[in-house]
Amino acid sequence: MKFCAALLGSLLLTGSTSAFQTSRGPSAFARHVKPLQAVIDYTENAQRDVYTMDEWASGNGVQKANGFQLTSDNGWDYYAMTTADIPAGTPVLYVPTSMILSAQRISDELGSSLQQAEQFLSSNEAGNQLPLFRLMVKILVEYEKGTQSTFYPWLNSLPRFFANGVSMTGESNKELSERHGVMSPQIYFFIILHFALSHNQLLYWSSRYINMYKHIQTHALNACPHMPLTSQRKKKTTLKNFSRPSSMSPA
Repeated sequence: MKFCAALLGSLLLTGSTSAFQTSRGPSAFARHVKPLQAVIDYTENAQRDVYTMDEWASGNGVQKANGFQLTSDNGWDYYAMTTADIPAGTPVLYVPTSMILSAQRISDELGSSLQQAEQFLSSNEAGNQLPLFRLMVKILVEYEKGTQSTFYPWLNSLPRFFANGVSMTGESNKELSERHGVMSPQIYFFIILHFALSHNQLLYWSSRYINMYKHIQTHALNACPHMPLTSQRKKKTTLKNFSRPSSMSPA
């Protein structure tokens, strides 16, 4: 998953502790949200700067075992390797606790900016999704800052292209739907997600987030009728309040 796996899955971010202090300035969501591509190049062919990120991490307290390094065979995919034997059980990477980006620290940093959206999520049976929601918002805020972001070296090191089904382009989605005559719930989920992230109001993001959550859950229930959901839960998980934007209706 291009958004959740690439952005939300990488939690060991480093940076100055000031990045986690409560903001006293204007809310990040009161400003007009600039198109992400205008500040950070996230096109599929954008060059990843992994080694600058590696230096940045080391400069901020990340420690590596002797011989541990990041490398690439093709300049596209990167992986970790060692140039020396390392005994089993030896720690290979250490990240200080103060440098780990957590949902609680995001909540402390953004303060009341998330309060209304989080209340909306909690009231719509998605309170357990708040940690992921906070991470999503934090990543979007840092993308908006572009090169001024504390986390820019990390953001600029991330892959932009993923060769899997959930990361297909709009053209690929259309081709697949035309070929099979129906759009899978997973594909529809990410079309709606892309639409939601392009909107500049946080509450709108949260409302789409919960609707997508219910949408996928309903399809999962239909596909797997033996899922361990209570009858009450089955009744609540419906699509009656889920509206599709007319410009984004599946083919």
